[in-house]
Amino acid sequence: MTGGVKNKIIITILYVAMFLIAACSYNAFFKVSAANLSDNAVIVLSGETDGEKVSVNAVLIQNTGLNGLTLEISYDTDAMTLINVEKGAALSSLEYMTTNVDTEQGYGIIPFKINWSGDENDASTGRLFNMEFSVKDNIQDGKYTVTLKAEKNKSATYILDGDAHTKNVLINGVQVEINGSKPQSVEEETTGNNSNILLWVSIGVAGLAVAGIVVLTIFKIKGKKSWTKI
Repeated sequence: MTGGVKNKIIITILYVAMFLIAACSYNAFFKVSAANLSDNAVIVLSGETDGEKVSVNAVLIQNTGLNGLTLEISYDTDAMTLINVEKGAALSSLEYMTTNVDTEQGYGIIPFKINWSGDENDASTGRLFNMEFSVKDNIQDGKYTVTLKAEKNKSATYILDGDAHTKNVLINGVQVEINGSKPQSVEEETTGNNSNILLWVSIGVAGLAVAGIVVLTIFKIKGKKSWTKI
């Protein structure tokens, strides 16, 4: 096999490898990147709609141990109303509390917070809770964000050597597209203030792409023939 043919085969293999990497699902990149974000707790939101109501899941995908967590549900109250919150299995060893829903406002009271607390760390992962929203009438068509707020160096605590410490919480968001006062779709948000995790994903993918281009360029240069003028 000649050197030129061998280089072409190698280049082809590299192109295929890069294509396979690019074809990996966004969620796979998201989870791999999030899993390497130091000791932060990482929460991923995803949602769906039946054309009338909107359902959003909050899933704790990274947790090295928490004995306390406070989250505030953040959404556009001019467009939607929170109508239900269903507790999940994550952090089940901790005491679970929410803002009082036994008023005329029910779950629609603002701000609406959810809290977990206990004397020992809970390192479980999985669904924290599910949120359900109704859409208000006669609202402007557009995309509306649903996310969670966590105060930096305050909302998440854990016990180490008998003392309480804090850690940060990374959270993405979802965008609900509404047309004609009806929810059309729910997509993960890729811009705005909740893109901390997405930034790591973007850096990782960009790094892979740059590395691939450099390698391909080297092989192409080595594969070029030297011509001598006669």
